Amino acid sequence: MVQYVLESVDIDAGKQFKITDVVYGAQQYSRLSWTPNGQGIIYCGTGLGASVLWLQDIKGASPKPLVRFPYGEVYQFALAPDGKTIALSEGSVYSDVVVLTAR
Repeated sequence: MVQYVLESVDIDAGKQFKITDVVYGAQQYSRLSWTPNGQGIIYCGTGLGASVLWLQDIKGASPKPLVRFPYGEVYQFALAPDGKTIALSEGSVYSDVVVLTAR
């Protein structure tokens, strides 16, 4: 699990603004997108026992879950220009454990 904070930076003023506290995710890179109206950020985090796309108002209100994916991890997503459709890739990471013993 990776913890990160969402912030925005006013490029002209050089000021940094905190949007939300700690977000938990399973990847070391953040996946996020502005909403079409520019008033929020959609990001992928972990919560409710699964990968969740969250909507975060940039004014700092509590995030709201948009879509929950209980059986995999969302790797990437893209919001359509009209904001009504989300394209995404999701899957699961599996690994095997092998125990070796000496005789």
